[in-house]
Amino acid sequence: MSGRPWLAAVGLFAALCVVVTVWASIDRHPPEWDYANHLERALECHRTLANPAADRFGEIMGASAFYPPLAICTAGALYFAFPVTTLTAQAVMLLFLGIAMFSVYGIGRAIADPMAGLL
Repeated sequence: MSGRPWLAAVGLFAALCVVVTVWASIDRHPPEWDYANHLERALECHRTLANPAADRFGEIMGASAFYPPLAICTAGALYFAFPVTTLTAQAVMLLFLGIAMFSVYGIGRAIADPMAGLL
């Protein structure tokens, strides 16, 4: 592992993706509180993006005073290509989690060494 810590980071992220996919596939509970709110906002963003007469930027920015719209509207945009399911929204969250994980890895590697980035 000392030769390729980035490979361990990729493996960790892949394992996390598998666990989330399996869990989202078998969990049949309705989403609770914030998660349900995020899913509702993703659907609203999808409707806003689909409406050609809408002031898209204004409606998206005005939809929430406390949630940044990038991740939520990324899920809304992905609904044009994939079914409107929890797993589609989870894919967006995994994308942003992957960006964050590899950013932290890169910072740790730059400040100390690759193993520090992995930790």
